[in-house]
Amino acid sequence: MTSTTESTTSHPKVLIIGGGAGGIAAAVNLKHRMNIHDFVMLEKTDALGGTWRNQVYPGCACDIPAPFYSFSFELYPHWSRDYPPQQELCTYMDFVADKYDIRKHIQFGVEVQELRWLNDDQVWEYTYRKLDITPGKKKLQWDPKQSVIAEGLKGRANVVLNFSGPFNWPYTPDYPGQERFSGKFIHTAYFDHSIDLTDKKVAIVGSGPTAIQIAPEIVHKTKHLTMYQRTPNWIAQLDNDPYPRELREKFVRDPSAVKARRQMLMDQTEKMWGAIGIAGSRSALRFQQRCIDYMQSVVKNKDLWPHLTPDYPIGCKRIMWDCNFLALNNRSDFDMVFGPIQRVTERGMVHKDKVTGEEVEREYDVIIWATGWGSFSFGRTFPTYGATGQELYEYWKMKGTPIGFMGAMVSNYPNLMVAAGPYGNVWTSFIELIEERVDFACRWIQLMCTNNIQSFAPSEEAEARWERRCREGVKPTPYAGKCVSYYKFSWDSGFGASGKQEEQNGFLNVGFFPGLPIELRMAVEEFKVEDFVLSYRKNGLFELPPPPPAASPLRLNRMYPSANIKRTSVTWQATSHL
Repeated sequence: MTSTTESTTSHPKVLIIGGGAGGIAAAVNLKHRMNIHDFVMLEKTDALGGTWRNQVYPGCACDIPAPFYSFSFELYPHWSRDYPPQQELCTYMDFVADKYDIRKHIQFGVEVQELRWLNDDQVWEYTYRKLDITPGKKKLQWDPKQSVIAEGLKGRANVVLNFSGPFNWPYTPDYPGQERFSGKFIHTAYFDHSIDLTDKKVAIVGSGPTAIQIAPEIVHKTKHLTMYQRTPNWIAQLDNDPYPRELREKFVRDPSAVKARRQMLMDQTEKMWGAIGIAGSRSALRFQQRCIDYMQSVVKNKDLWPHLTPDYPIGCKRIMWDCNFLALNNRSDFDMVFGPIQRVTERGMVHKDKVTGEEVEREYDVIIWATGWGSFSFGRTFPTYGATGQELYEYWKMKGTPIGFMGAMVSNYPNLMVAAGPYGNVWTSFIELIEERVDFACRWIQLMCTNNIQSFAPSEEAEARWERRCREGVKPTPYAGKCVSYYKFSWDSGFGASGKQEEQNGFLNVGFFPGLPIELRMAVEEFKVEDFVLSYRKNGLFELPPPPPAASPLRLNRMYPSANIKRTSVTWQATSHL
């Protein structure tokens, strides 16, 4: 592999890690906005698409409307509905990669193992290995059993965009006796379609977004389907009929119609956080009541209602959209278990009845782990050593919490940006968030060229100020509620050690920004150079690449919420003095 510093050009050499939506957006912008053509993207599987390429369980679909869950520079007229299946998202990302000709910059089957900042040379050195991705080989991004072709390889880059994403390690419970089970286990993160569920007694462990998508898809095959629920979820009604033919045809012939739908969906997202952003507010309680009313209108058995009603504020965990899940509770071949699982046996699982306290064993042929992910990795999917020589995880432990600046960078880790750092996620389309990060990166690369900058990193003071604001701003929001959520961080969650989030003393959300999406966007767009520690080049200047040709297909089309949409929140504005 050619190192990203081995080039005759003198602009900053950029490494992109990850071939999901973040990597694709970064590659398109570097090539067609910055006119940089010698960047490298490393993707450890054999295809683009990230999580959407790898998750293939029955019923897998987007729960953010696709016209908003797409790149602003490539508004897409071919969605079948607002919430399309996984295959359509993969098709879209492949289409973008081909249209903007970025595949030539991608090296598949390459996994980064370590990042290390070299103070003497002021560059990042990355260590990587090559994996066997020939057809038939295991190649899921989180598969620990991949065949290694070569390892210990090294390269260098001036700027690293670690866009490996927030979900990197599927969580699998470790109940006593799992090794004794005589049936089959399946994890939804790497669903094995070769296992026939027809006329089988099947258990789904988990009741989150994945579980409620898969259950309606497989219940017609199974002899009996049981779902084990630890915590109820707020479930809202979903209208997801296919677009009428006339509307699909209009989207194809009239790009402004696609743009208008995207604008409407963006506005709805901003308004939704405005409604639930203060836990216990009248608008939040109204939203909760609508969810309760909907659930009770669908589920006929009133004895189930208390078990399906959360006791935490809406928004503490991901709000779920009902894809025909609640109606399963009216079927004779489906039921739910609400007591905690005690152990796995040779024949099935034992749980403690929530009412009687007695242990009950149920027999199964297949157990499906729909248990999601460990907490956010915040871009730390491999050891990362910064300017002080300290590994990022140890730096956070020293600080007592994951900490960063604007959700994009960490002090003492120069020229390194992530897609979803601490307090860096918002109540919006993740792709909209990604585009904010890519824009931030492109503006810094331009500053490096125009101001002779070798390295940049947020100052510890700026980072601490941002963390104080976020920590205080979270307190009145639903994110601070008493719930177990992937929004929250677990110290057990490392690369390969996906600890599930647990409530503990002093436990705080560090995943989500405590304000409106537009507030985080404006903060990132209006960053101040004085909040960063800079070093300058001693041997020659970085050159600013010439503007891209007029024929470039890239047309930036970023949108803002409509003028009538509220753009400030109490939770964020109240912390402005910190």
